[in-house]
Amino acid sequence: MLKKLFLKSKYSFILTILCFMISIPFLCTGIGIPWYLRLLIIFIGIFPCLLFLLVTILRYKLDHKQYIKDITFILNVLLTLALPFYLFFAIFITAGLTATHPITNPKYYSHYVSDDYLLEVFPKEIPEDATNIKFEYNPGFLQGASIIELYYQASHLKDLESALKEKAIWIGTLNEYTENNGLLDQNIFNSLTTSNINDFIIYLIDGECDNSGYCNHGIFLLGAINQKTNEVIYSSHNW
Repeated sequence: MLKKLFLKSKYSFILTILCFMISIPFLCTGIGIPWYLRLLIIFIGIFPCLLFLLVTILRYKLDHKQYIKDITFILNVLLTLALPFYLFFAIFITAGLTATHPITNPKYYSHYVSDDYLLEVFPKEIPEDATNIKFEYNPGFLQGASIIELYYQASHLKDLESALKEKAIWIGTLNEYTENNGLLDQNIFNSLTTSNINDFIIYLIDGECDNSGYCNHGIFLLGAINQKTNEVIYSSHNW
């Protein structure tokens, strides 16, 4: 069957396979967002594949009719010319949907926190004794910041404190930080805790700013511990 499809319409068959390969990132995007938006992203990604597949089947079924050959030829040309523009649109829409629907369910934590950079600070898995867990993954969109944060309360934080000390390039409270103007904002922990943010000891693992003087673009990776309340915060921002 596949061989016959290929022989009848080689071009659209090859484009069907190519578009399916292109759609794979869309199939893997948006894990954890509302299901109807996930289905929309999957459909957006696979739509070109379905169109070329339709052309392939049409050519296979009605190849004996000359006008079908002409129509499928025109469709192949039009779809090929439109494909780059459609993919730009698809990527833009997908990025907007994922950025405006951040992942907050901790069960997706391991899916989004897996690369070596984040694991320099973030735990590979949320500790079993963690309570009051809060998690956010927001990939950012246009000028918006990409944010990954994890908060929880747990006892026995001495080992964590020692591990963060070994990696930190700066240690102190938020109001003591003066090295890069605008890198650490007074509001960075407000959505995570009701405690005084200056009660947290921050262990800055990575922190960089542009040359604007007010950190118009920057990145930081840190862990923070409040020993009074047994609170832990892991945070990575990139803007």
